[in-house]
Amino acid sequence: MAKEKKEKNVLENFSDMFVQFGSAIAEIFNDPDLKEKAKDFGKTAAESAKYFGSRLQDEEVKERFKKAASAAYEFGKQMEEKGVEASKKGYEITRKVGKVGKKVGKEIGKGVKETIDNIRKD
Repeated sequence: MAKEKKEKNVLENFSDMFVQFGSAIAEIFNDPDLKEKAKDFGKTAAESAKYFGSRLQDEEVKERFKKAASAAYEFGKQMEEKGVEASKKGYEITRKVGKVGKKVGKEIGKGVKETIDNIRKD
């Protein structure tokens, strides 16, 4: 019974949120037609929220949500793994480029030094 009451409170709060949203929009624009439309929107959204909530009680729907949550979790986990893998590859590539750059820099430095030495000799 306590669980049912808690779920009902959540649904009522969810519904109230939509009603409040409609009221807030109406006050912001101070437009009688918009106020009425916003009020209707709030009521319709509240009714939809209640229906949505009642459907969440169905075991079949709960199972589908569990499957969707599990799939989303696995997708997130795979994306995280791919990100870590890409990060490691990026690090390795950067390290290799750095080593090559260091070698190239040394060779250029040697070439510049030899050129300067040759100019000084002449």
